[in-house]
Amino acid sequence: MMKTETKKEEATLRLEEILCELEELGYEASELVRELSESSHRRGEAYGAFDLGSSSNSYDTTLRGIVESLTENN
Repeated sequence: MMKTETKKEEATLRLEEILCELEELGYEASELVRELSESSHRRGEAYGAFDLGSSSNSYDTTLRGIVESLTENN
C-alpha cells in the first residue's frame, strides 16, 4: 500500500473516532442540561443542540456528512 493511502486511511479512522467522541460529548451535555432544566433540555432536543457533528437537516453541512462523502469516494 502506498504511503498516501495509509495516511488517508489513518485520517479517515481518526475522523470516525472524533465523531464518536462528539456523540459521547453530546450525550453528556444532554444529561447535564437535563439535570439543570427539563425545559431547556426539551428545547435543546427539539433543535438538535446535542447532535454534535451531525444534523437531521439534510441541507446542513456537518462533519458526519463530510466524512461520509469522503468514505464513499474512496
